[in-house]
Amino acid sequence: MWRYVEGEGEDIDSVGVVSEDGTDTAQSSLSSPDSGWPPGEYEVVLDLNTDNSDPITKSFRVE
Repeated sequence: MWRYVEGEGEDIDSVGVVSEDGTDTAQSSLSSPDSGWPPGEYEVVLDLNTDNSDPITKSFRVE
């Protein structure tokens, strides 16, 4: 899940990943909006949806 954190927070995109070749590799990218990304805090959350795994959140800032 890609999320814009400023204000109320806004989910930008959600990506479902299926491992077809067993490599357990995931890739995700977003196209920049025509007006560019608004400045502020963003997060990427990786949730494997398993009982023994907590979501991993990475934060970054666009200036």
